[in-house]
Amino acid sequence: MVETLIVIPTCRNPPLKSLENYQSSRKIVIQVDRAANRAKIEEWAKTLDMDIDVIWGLKGPAPQSAECYRTGHAYGFKRFFRIDDDLTPGFFIHKSRRLISLDEAIDHAEKCADKLGYSLTGFQNSSRIDWMMNGFGKTWGQIHGGSQLCESMEDPSEIIDETLPCYADIYRTLAHRAKDGFCGRVRYIGLDRRESLRDTTVLKTSKKVSRARKMILEKFPDMVSCSGTRIEDGGRQVIPNWKMKPGKKRN
Repeated sequence: MVETLIVIPTCRNPPLKSLENYQSSRKIVIQVDRAANRAKIEEWAKTLDMDIDVIWGLKGPAPQSAECYRTGHAYGFKRFFRIDDDLTPGFFIHKSRRLISLDEAIDHAEKCADKLGYSLTGFQNSSRIDWMMNGFGKTWGQIHGGSQLCESMEDPSEIIDETLPCYADIYRTLAHRAKDGFCGRVRYIGLDRRESLRDTTVLKTSKKVSRARKMILEKFPDMVSCSGTRIEDGGRQVIPNWKMKPGKKRN
């Protein structure tokens, strides 16, 4: 029995790069932000040879993140595989240097989750082959939201605060850690995130960043710090310098 639903939250107009670049035999749900044009996405999705539903989500990144958990539960799936809507053809990279399909990436994430038993599973946050390792591992590092396997939940309130203005991926990683002690990582598959970093649809104003930073640090003071900024993607991105701390499962 297939236990994993693919969920793609989006606030873009079609076409969505992820489904142009990747095919899947699994059930797919496109979860449309209330600010986007659902009718256009529905019309476009009908041109694809895949099993796709287009549904309304909520407005904003944190509410959309929470709704993904509820969508997985509502569809009756044990888990959902959340992906961004802008995955490039070379997004998933195996340690052997070969590019892999979306379905293959999900297969490996499922095996990792089954073996380790954590409710959030992801991949290496880099496409550098020399940083990849063998096997599966428990981690207290960030699980990138662009591609991750999550446990479906009817009530995800322990995982995400829907008033969070940005950095929902940081918050959710920490919340899953607080729940389980660790997250799971497929250590031999990396993500090439360079293109998606340049194509974000979430506007992070300084006010939103400051509020999100305060909320996350107050919620998880023993699990994360954030001091200053750091540069990514050859100087194209300046982001808060989040640093995950090792910690134990909360009671």
